[in-house]
Amino acid sequence: MSLHRMRYVSFVALLILLRIFRSLTQNIIEIPDGKIVGVTDQWVTSYLGVRYAQRPVRARRMAPPVPVPSWKGTLRADNYGPVCLQVPDNVRNKYFNDVQQSEDCLNLNIYISRDENPVNLPVLIFIHPGQFQSGAGVMVNGSLLAMETGSVVVTFNYRLGVFGFASYRSILSGNYGILDQILAIKWVRRNIAAFGGDQNNIAILADTVNARILRHSSRLNGTFAKIVSLPLDFPYTLLSKSEVTPTETVLETACNGTLSLECIQGLNPGNLLNLSTEQSPWDLPLFRPQQDDDVINSENPRSDTPINMHIEQLHLNVVAPSYIFRKTSVVIRHQQYQCTPQILKNVIQLISTMTSSNVKTLLETFYYPDDVTASSICTEILRLVYDYASVYSMNEVNRASRSALVFLALLERYFVVQGGTSDPLCIFRGGGEGCDSDATTALVLTTVKNFQKHSYPSSELQWRPYTQQSRNHVIFNGYSTSAADRSRWPLTRQEKLWHDLAPALRREAVNRTAHGYPCPAAKTEWGMSEEQLEILLYSLVFISLFLTFVSMTLVRILCSANKPPKEAQTRGRQQGTAAPHEGGHYNGACHGQVEDSQF
Repeated sequence: MSLHRMRYVSFVALLILLRIFRSLTQNIIEIPDGKIVGVTDQWVTSYLGVRYAQRPVRARRMAPPVPVPSWKGTLRADNYGPVCLQVPDNVRNKYFNDVQQSEDCLNLNIYISRDENPVNLPVLIFIHPGQFQSGAGVMVNGSLLAMETGSVVVTFNYRLGVFGFASYRSILSGNYGILDQILAIKWVRRNIAAFGGDQNNIAILADTVNARILRHSSRLNGTFAKIVSLPLDFPYTLLSKSEVTPTETVLETACNGTLSLECIQGLNPGNLLNLSTEQSPWDLPLFRPQQDDDVINSENPRSDTPINMHIEQLHLNVVAPSYIFRKTSVVIRHQQYQCTPQILKNVIQLISTMTSSNVKTLLETFYYPDDVTASSICTEILRLVYDYASVYSMNEVNRASRSALVFLALLERYFVVQGGTSDPLCIFRGGGEGCDSDATTALVLTTVKNFQKHSYPSSELQWRPYTQQSRNHVIFNGYSTSAADRSRWPLTRQEKLWHDLAPALRREAVNRTAHGYPCPAAKTEWGMSEEQLEILLYSLVFISLFLTFVSMTLVRILCSANKPPKEAQTRGRQQGTAAPHEGGHYNGACHGQVEDSQF
């Protein structure tokens, strides 16, 4: 090889090494706990599998999460960490990209688009759905979300099922999965500035039920600024303290009748996981969030003003928590079933249980008509699920709109079935099996981007804040969106039907109006909270007083400047004549001696 060629090869190799070195140094982030190095491709820089809590095993099993200690050296974050142990999910486990399950699973992933200047970017925390029984941060395409929304995107795992929500008297307090979420969100708040994110512009994207829990958590007060909610899961009521007996019985069985912390912490993880798999898929999950007035605050309308009440919210009711797969089967609670009359009856029974009302017969009257056919069963199932999820979601939207700005998007009635034929996660995955190519993805990602950057969800149409009086919303017909109000409200029939069928839902809607909370936009079309209107009123009063003071001061200055000299006043009195009114109109006005002819 010639000397010239050797020099050329050496020069190229040096350039490659410099490029690699530069890429590595650019990916190193330093946070208070230590240094982290990520991985970069041509679109996104990612930090994968970053631990936000210590291993929740042995003595830390079924206990509040503990923050990670500081580390020395540089932590490599170039591979996904394990997902949390969970019951088999034939539909969504395929989204895990062959990532293994483990009890040691409390890790998060961060994605930053290379198209954005990584300085004070909005932050989007995606909390995966799965009814607190299944799911993982790797279910969504974080790179796609980062590129489409221009945000620093964070996904994470939290404990599920029995590991995250087992409760037993004074031994197990429960809600460990929610505590995991809280710790992860606080980790983001504390460290996201090092990744180019704005810690004062953090939005949480979650299912309606999960968003509701986090909005009213006193442990997250002031931690995030916005909420984006979608009906991604079947909504159900939280466990109350009087409903823990069945779970206690199951836990006692695992410990041969006598439960102790030592027994629970010594059990094989597989044996614990089996406790969640032995129940019917048409029953409510045994291990789910419990309203304990500690981790999950009470939502009694007579209680004190709720926490995080002024956080802005964007609710996109443009998907269904169930979907039709290839026209012949339906996915319910992440399990796929052939559309048969029995499955429709099972769904009716499930929703009857969720509403805490004995309305099975009435639901069959409305959603199992005599003329139902084999080809229309899928449609009836989806219509039932969408109607129930929509009315449930609207209760929370109504509640939030009384103390914060809320923007709402709904589906045209005829598009419900068509819009629900795709897995809702398709929006955040960029397609794949079970996904249709429609405008829903574009609508959701575009509105989320605008909402994060501008606190307003659209740059193309007038999207007014929702109130219970105005019913302002955007209507989506599958192809385009348009602004609408109560005259085009598509849920009138559903709300009337469900409030009559399920008194619990109606009480929720009525009680929130009758008691306790400030009603900002409930009494106005302005789209402002009561505090914002009060601030505006006081500002106007202050400005008026200030302008009055300035005007009076100017008049006094002009009067003083045009006042006749003292000698002229004295001479005029001695001669029995008045001093001339020098200065024309101003001076006359000062003494009230203005003649009509002067005007």
